[in-house]
Amino acid sequence: MQYRYHDHGNIRRPLVEVVEEKSVLLEKRLKNIEDDLKSLDITVEHHMRSDSYTTKLRLTVLNQQLVATNHGKELPESARGAFDDLFDQLEAFLAKLRKQPEIRDERRKPAWVPEPSLPVDWERWKEPKA
Repeated sequence: MQYRYHDHGNIRRPLVEVVEEKSVLLEKRLKNIEDDLKSLDITVEHHMRSDSYTTKLRLTVLNQQLVATNHGKELPESARGAFDDLFDQLEAFLAKLRKQPEIRDERRKPAWVPEPSLPVDWERWKEPKA
């Protein structure tokens, strides 16, 4: 896999350590795909006013681009959040490739939240009988 950094001079050792740590997991999930067909672009922006960082990851796999962005006070925190988002998107993409059913994401729609139902006094909204 190809790794490209776009950092505007912000590459620091903590970011490289996070990328090395997460790239091992990424390589395991994409081991069946040729190296020429996958690449990861890492863009880091430093915001001077708030002294915070934005990390943007763009993973290109086969013909699909997965983009994850995270904003954080510290550079490693921002990078880890972006990788977590990227792994969620990657799992959904790989499940779609394997034609597996969608895995419920508890953060987006928890299982314990009931489906919306009719209000108790729904009789009031029924059309009058002719």
